[in-house]
Amino acid sequence: MSLLKLKMPNRRISENHRLPVGELGKEKTYFVTLGYYWDGSRHIICECFIKHGKEGQELDNLAADAGILISNILQTGFPITDILDDMTRLPSYGVADLVPGTNENAKEMQPASILGAVLKLIRNEQIRLDEENV
Repeated sequence: MSLLKLKMPNRRISENHRLPVGELGKEKTYFVTLGYYWDGSRHIICECFIKHGKEGQELDNLAADAGILISNILQTGFPITDILDDMTRLPSYGVADLVPGTNENAKEMQPASILGAVLKLIRNEQIRLDEENV
């Protein structure tokens, strides 16, 4: 099965974000760059690069690979919110192993991983871009 992937322009706008992830007091800081393109009517987030501090460490490699995966998902047009809704979250009382969808307030809780945190950032940024284009 082959999914159609968007053809990106060679030059795109991008924004950098500093993103703390994890339980309060134990957060790890990631640096996320989101790339945008203009589709003729609005800006759409089309790519994601994620870095974590020291290059070459397993966590940095995992973050970079997550960025590649997210970019490919964005470029095929698959709705990010479908994935975000199923991500593991940190409940307000600090337990990290909540089974997704078992708590009514799950959508208000913080994502438990860098993958969920970046998807939430992308969702929020796309909402902001869409509101600016109105």
